Amino acid sequence: MTLVADLPDNAVAERVLRKVARAMELGEKPDQALRMYAGELGDEDARILTGMASVWFVSEQAGAPAAEMLASYASTCRDRADAMRERDVALAGPISSVMVLSWLPIMSLGLAVLVGADLVELVTSVPGALSICGGLVLLVVGRIWMRSMLAGAR
Repeated sequence: MTLVADLPDNAVAERVLRKVARAMELGEKPDQALRMYAGELGDEDARILTGMASVWFVSEQAGAPAAEMLASYASTCRDRADAMRERDVALAGPISSVMVLSWLPIMSLGLAVLVGADLVELVTSVPGALSICGGLVLLVVGRIWMRSMLAGAR
């Protein structure tokens, strides 16, 4: 476990893995040592370390070779991380589109000023005020809808 602690670029993960290694050197069971310090990591890393502890526990209880089970678990974790990255890449386009479309109304008011429109009259007239209020309502509803769609995709 000490050798594994030298691998990560993350200082927190390195510190936690060194604590796990030290606990194992002092006689703690590997699965208990992993669970004991998993809470010091971020959510995803803690989930991986807790899963690793479970795999280790099952391999000890069943008498299965731990190396094969841990290698299979590592492969599963890599596949999950790859899928999460691919999902984030796929969602980057819709997220940037929402940002652009959210700024578009403000940019259109700036464009109206540039072409010489009277912004005060535009905002204070009845059709202008109705258009702005309706646009704001649609903008908020659109943002809520897009947020729920993105949450569903995640």
